[in-house]
Amino acid sequence: MVSVSQRFQTVPHGGITTRVRDPATAGEGTWEQLASASLLPRGSFGALLRACRHRALLSQEQLAARAELSERTVRDLEADRVRSPRMDTVRLLADALQLTEPERESWYEAARSVNHQRAGHTGARSNGQLTCADRRELAELRRENRRLREDVEILKRATAIFATAAR
Repeated sequence: MVSVSQRFQTVPHGGITTRVRDPATAGEGTWEQLASASLLPRGSFGALLRACRHRALLSQEQLAARAELSERTVRDLEADRVRSPRMDTVRLLADALQLTEPERESWYEAARSVNHQRAGHTGARSNGQLTCADRRELAELRRENRRLREDVEILKRATAIFATAAR
């Protein structure tokens, strides 16, 4: 049996030390295993991205630089905070990860399945109630709507003042 210390090495980057797969054992997980639904949550493009990034021994910062994307984009994709990854972003990441053609097909399919699953998402549970994330988003949209309405009222008042002053 291979111990954890033999399968991982510590790599310093960005002021912190991260455990990454040892290059000698990096090939143990096949692409099919990475992309299989049994190892990854269904529709989790972020988990697949993270697994591929670890397999390539890259930090989020390094992957972002290679793909010419922001670190925030990579971080948000890995955390599944992006509802629908843009296909040009998915392509840039595939290029940066140097995926082979068969890997790219699985990669694009995983991204498309996330987009399709989320496109069919109604924002409600089967009992008709909103999910926690949807309630937070709704609350934020309501706050933004309220701020915008207040801004419109301020602009209306300012317009009335300027119109009166111009007479």
